[in-house]
Amino acid sequence: MEKDNEEIISEIKRIKKLAEKEIVCVQVDVERIINEDLKNEEQIEHTLDRLLNLILLGFGDKEFHKLNNFYSISNPQNAESYKIFYEEMFEEKY
Repeated sequence: MEKDNEEIISEIKRIKKLAEKEIVCVQVDVERIINEDLKNEEQIEHTLDRLLNLILLGFGDKEFHKLNNFYSISNPQNAESYKIFYEEMFEEKY
């Protein structure tokens, strides 16, 4: 039983390290999308999806809001869907 717990803790630490690396990459993507005023919906939504996954691990909340607010300028309907999904997923107001 103790060994199982150690394995679980080790795996959680490994996943957290991967998430820490991933958030750096996603932060760069968010800044580039916003600074270059990119409007590629597929790219924006892919980045928002990556951020939702990272939020589950404790990273990316600020970046998600920042990018979704940017997205709301070019596509308010889809940005609203992401807002609703965020609220349902995390049971808190956007």
